[in-house]
Amino acid sequence: MILIDETRRTLGLAVWPAVALSGKERSWLEPLDPPAAPVSRPQLCGAAAPDPAELSRFRALETEAKHRAPARPLPCCGRVRATRLRLAAEAGRRFLPVFISGERGDGTLLYLDVAPGASAHVVLLTLASEAPIYIDVTVGENAHLQLDIIKCPGHDSWQLLSWRATVERFASLVHNSVDLDSSAYQVGQVILAGEGAELTSRAAALIQSFEEQRLDVTVTHGAAHSRSLVENHGVVQERGHGFFAVRGRMPQAAVAGDCRQESRFLMLSPQAEAHSYPVLEIDQYDVAAGHAASVGGIEPETLYYLQSRGLGEQDAQRLVTTGFLSPAIHAIGAGSEGGALIADCLFAGLAERI
Repeated sequence: MILIDETRRTLGLAVWPAVALSGKERSWLEPLDPPAAPVSRPQLCGAAAPDPAELSRFRALETEAKHRAPARPLPCCGRVRATRLRLAAEAGRRFLPVFISGERGDGTLLYLDVAPGASAHVVLLTLASEAPIYIDVTVGENAHLQLDIIKCPGHDSWQLLSWRATVERFASLVHNSVDLDSSAYQVGQVILAGEGAELTSRAAALIQSFEEQRLDVTVTHGAAHSRSLVENHGVVQERGHGFFAVRGRMPQAAVAGDCRQESRFLMLSPQAEAHSYPVLEIDQYDVAAGHAASVGGIEPETLYYLQSRGLGEQDAQRLVTTGFLSPAIHAIGAGSEGGALIADCLFAGLAERI
């Protein structure tokens, strides 16, 4: 708990209530500093322990990369503690930090239910944990959820984080993922189940030397007029390894759907390694879809231009790298007042690492 309280103060989140989860316990955290106005508590309760079939739904697909297994073994656990968090519709937009920690042998499963008509910004922050984390999200009709998943800088660990989301009719999900230092394996599966459902997903990955980050995202358009945009940006330093796999599935039910994806890697060393796999599976004529992928270094012309304006080579490289990873961080800051404070800390942490 001391680590969580220190992190809350470092990020400027002392005036907001929060939730703490681990493989052994769950708790509601009162504000460390008195808030300006009283804040209602969401419903936080236990859930039945998942069986192996339930957890198997969270596994990575990754059919495109059979030749390249993770360099480090995935965490595994014998038991998983399940928690259900319900967010009701309120007059304003709720901001809620959720801190997840735990020992390697204890997994966490969070059911996040957003009621119809609700609007919320939930930030999941993982702290010094190698325990696997599973998140099952339901966004009700006409609800709006921004879900940010942040691996807190300075807490090195190799972690599996797998999340699934079902987005109902005319609801929207904005997802942002940021990992600026250590190895991780993140799996996302989204079902746009209702007419007019929308997804916007962005990721920023700074992959340091000898570290490995893998991101596997699948979006299924299960209803008409659904829209999705997935943008992943990774910067790979010397002997780091990055992996992006994004699948857009558009069955016959996806009439007038729109599916877009973009995955780009910026390599800072000839010894860096990255793979990008964009996939579209389309079974409906009346759709719009497209994908883009790139792996490359910083253009010499870009560095020359910046250096001609008075920047040194290192400062020019730092500026390009920051701009390359900024879309996901800016999106976190745009979500709420608390998100803006977190974004400032992420930019400061990014500047220390490049």
